[in-house]
Amino acid sequence: MNRYGLYLILTGMLVILFLAACGSAPAPVVTTTVRPITLTPTATISPTPVPTAEPLPDDIVVYPGAQLVVAQRITTGTLYFYRSTAALNGVTDFYTNQMPQKGWAQTSAEPNGAQGESLVYSKDTRTVTLNIVPDPITQAQTDITITVSNNQ
Repeated sequence: MNRYGLYLILTGMLVILFLAACGSAPAPVVTTTVRPITLTPTATISPTPVPTAEPLPDDIVVYPGAQLVVAQRITTGTLYFYRSTAALNGVTDFYTNQMPQKGWAQTSAEPNGAQGESLVYSKDTRTVTLNIVPDPITQAQTDITITVSNNQ
């Protein structure tokens, strides 16, 4: 027999031994017992209540038919968020005309065309910032954010 034949026989035997060694008995089944954990109650601190927003002051107008979505106290004052089905330009014109009639002086206006407008008014020690923008989700709606700040 030549060397090549002997080599093939030895290689075959090694493969057979290897495959025979790979087969083994199934692993034994191990059972574990899970014990419930008993938690002991601990004293908790009551959460600090979030201060509710006061109603919008009477000298600040709300666009007719606008629906209040949220009123929330913020670090700079109080924020009121309204939504209206009116056109953006109509809402902007309403505030531009009505706020001075309530005694508010316009201190700035930043028109952004179809993106909306930001109007700032002041009166006594208060400032009102109006952001009038198209609703980003629902077409044909206008979002009105009124932020009232006390400048004392």
